[in-house]
Amino acid sequence: MDDADRNQPVPGPVAQTQAAAGRVHRGDGRGVGRGRAANAGRHGQPYAGLEQGELRQRIDVALGQLSYEHRTVLVLHEFEDMEYKEIARTMDCSIGTVMSRLFYARRKLAALLVDLKNRDSV
Repeated sequence: MDDADRNQPVPGPVAQTQAAAGRVHRGDGRGVGRGRAANAGRHGQPYAGLEQGELRQRIDVALGQLSYEHRTVLVLHEFEDMEYKEIARTMDCSIGTVMSRLFYARRKLAALLVDLKNRDSV
């Protein structure tokens, strides 16, 4: 990925998660719509007490705090269900870099959303 690609308008985290949520709702999405989050029940989930709009807003804010590279890898893998090699080709980096970025993106996202789990267990 060159500097020109980085400066191109990219849908923000709000648009990305809304698009993914729309695909999940319609059942025609990839990844999440096929089972990851779509089949998760509310019982025992850290977000069970949150309204869908509030949860989406929290996720949007957290995604917005990730770097461009981390957010892009996370969205492509988790919401678009792209394989590591597809992401590496798209982002012009190695598969190892994709794996590393995904690891650190998940870690940071979990840290940003940890209060959701703590809130539910109270």
